[in-house]
Amino acid sequence: MSVKASEEGKDLRSLLEQASGAHRNSLTLESSDIWLRTIKADKPCMMMNNISIYIGHGDAARTDDLAKGAGGDYRFLDWTCNMTATKFITEFSL
Repeated sequence: MSVKASEEGKDLRSLLEQASGAHRNSLTLESSDIWLRTIKADKPCMMMNNISIYIGHGDAARTDDLAKGAGGDYRFLDWTCNMTATKFITEFSL
C-alpha cells in the first residue's frame, strides 16, 4: 500500500493510520520508529517541493505527532505543494 502525502488534504498521521490498518506488523504509530516511503506522483497536485521537519516542545495542539506516546519532544513533518516549482522531491529519508 502506498501512502500519498497530499491525498485529499489528509494529514500525515491520518495517512499513517490508514497504512497501519493495512499493514499492522510493518507500521507502528506508538513506537520510536516511523517509516516513510516515497511514491511516484500520479498527478501534479500530489507533488511536494519542500519538506520541513520540526522537533521540539511546542504546538501540543497538533494531532500529527509522529512520535506520540514515545516521550520526549514532539516530531512533525510539514510539506508544501508549489505548482510553479521547477524541482520536486524525488527521495526522502529520516
